[in-house]
Amino acid sequence: MLAYDFAKASNCNHPDSWDNLHMAGTDWMKSFMRRHPTLSLRKPENTSIARIAGFNKESVEKFYSNLEQVLRKYKFSPRRIFNLDETGVTTVLPSPKVVAEKCKRQVGQITSAERGSLVIVVCIVNAIGNFISPCLIFPRQTYLPHFIEGAPHGTLGLASKSGWMTASLFDEVLHHIKKSINCSTEDPILLIIDNHETHASLAAINFCRDNGITMVSFPPHTSHRLQPLDVSVFGPFKTYCNVSFNDWMINPENNNRKISILNIAKLISTPFYKAFTPENIVKGFKITGIHPFNKLAFSETEFVAVEKEEDGPTQQDVSEPMPSTSLAPSASALLNRNSLTPESIRPLEKS
Repeated sequence: MLAYDFAKASNCNHPDSWDNLHMAGTDWMKSFMRRHPTLSLRKPENTSIARIAGFNKESVEKFYSNLEQVLRKYKFSPRRIFNLDETGVTTVLPSPKVVAEKCKRQVGQITSAERGSLVIVVCIVNAIGNFISPCLIFPRQTYLPHFIEGAPHGTLGLASKSGWMTASLFDEVLHHIKKSINCSTEDPILLIIDNHETHASLAAINFCRDNGITMVSFPPHTSHRLQPLDVSVFGPFKTYCNVSFNDWMINPENNNRKISILNIAKLISTPFYKAFTPENIVKGFKITGIHPFNKLAFSETEFVAVEKEEDGPTQQDVSEPMPSTSLAPSASALLNRNSLTPESIRPLEKS
């Protein structure tokens, strides 16, 4: 519609079909894309309003302020700075892209089922690129040892009726960390986690205090930008899992068999080792400004969307009506073609 409005206001020649539809046609769009090869058609990643609003300058500055105080007080070396996060792996993952003929209208790929069961993978990494063996939470009432057959070495297996993390299970995860790195009040660690309620039970806080674990939490709805695991590790991990699951499905030995939660541990083992590399892990800590510590990891422009929402409506927002889809004749007459811009036809929407 903007192209049509601009053409009308500029008195440019345009097809009659534009007037009928009150918008430019697909032929113009294709030509525009050819004239600007740096542009491409992209599918935006869904981001909730809560996440957009949560990642604001004030919240991020408070996190860095808390982190700075802890680092100054305890002087943690990078090998003692850890990040813990959870991700879900379902028995039905999206199929990887394949090469197919253009004339084919539909390309099929066998999957385990329409809907899958979810297994939670709890991951712990430190700022020098090392990881602790993961924890797997299975959606079962009782945990059985064969659930983790083929899992990465040292994996802790747990079970939850709901399939999700609970306060009691998080206590077991903390014991797993204690056993793996032998932290103590004399040799403490920093554990950076999200602020989920299961991470803040009294038992967990007491255990951390008695065993030299200092916890710092991210502000709500900011972990997608501040958490090292989210930023640079979980993406490759999920990609490798897709390939691993797809290879399992097309293997003749597994023909007509569904992937169950009992296969998860083995299927994620290779993807885990391929994704949890020192390069990926260290990159996550650096991008988020956790190590090396960097309060300026995010530029002012990355908070623009939120700052506009917080500023509230301006006087112009209140007094001026929204521009119509076409210019009135009086307004069109006032515009000089040399100074006409798309913004003058349709200003950017205000938050």
